[in-house]
Amino acid sequence: MKIYCISILLFSVHLIACTSNKTKQPEKTKVIKVELPYHINLPDKGVDTLKVSSFANNITYVPLETNSKSFLNRIDRIKMNDSIIAISDFTKLLLFKMDGTFIRQIGRTGGGPGEYKYISNFLIKSDTIFIFTNARRSFLKFNLDGKFIGEIDFMQNLGYFKWDTQDNLALYDKLEGKVYFYDSDFNGIDTLLVEDNVSPNRHNFVTTNRFSIYFQEAKGKLLFSNYMSDTIWNISNSKKEAEYVFNLKKKLLPEDLRFEYLNGDFK
Repeated sequence: MKIYCISILLFSVHLIACTSNKTKQPEKTKVIKVELPYHINLPDKGVDTLKVSSFANNITYVPLETNSKSFLNRIDRIKMNDSIIAISDFTKLLLFKMDGTFIRQIGRTGGGPGEYKYISNFLIKSDTIFIFTNARRSFLKFNLDGKFIGEIDFMQNLGYFKWDTQDNLALYDKLEGKVYFYDSDFNGIDTLLVEDNVSPNRHNFVTTNRFSIYFQEAKGKLLFSNYMSDTIWNISNSKKEAEYVFNLKKKLLPEDLRFEYLNGDFK
């Protein structure tokens, strides 16, 4: 029997300015003005490593408890809040404490109320867990104790989604290059174009990577990146503004050379 140990890297990024003198007397705080977007310098040519110490102050490894109820077939999605770690292996959703202790499974396999065959994605919002299953095209709602609260029909594929800073649901449709916004009642309220000139035949060539995470939160902002650009965008309030820019230089593949725009001519 193979036992897989999972280590979760938790990191936080801090911008710190420190001043001191020989007498250890406090000095006036120096205000450093930072212009947006932030520019991120990657390692120089020939350097193939990026030291964790360059962006993280602390690293925490969490060994997950393994028993007959907590085995995972694979790691599909991992999400957490201040108290729990939630992991989906596509067929079930398990909760762990922050120290790795197993808590419970949320929902179960089946076709009845509160049951699912596959988990396409899930979200944790306050004390509620939303599980989306494409087989039923609906959200299943549970509390953290595992009690089934109800089901909400939603007739759209929700592969990649996240609550934004205004408690609206942001959905990324990578075949259309758009982010759709829905209110708390799942009514459509806005659409944001995040990619221009998306090929109408893209679905024939796109490689699905279930580990791709297009949305991130940072300091009350909803950020988006599709990994085809050198820019991480702030899309809060349905607006698109550059937040971070990587100095990829010639490392970024030009749009007109990506295979989806060449009608399948991989040469």
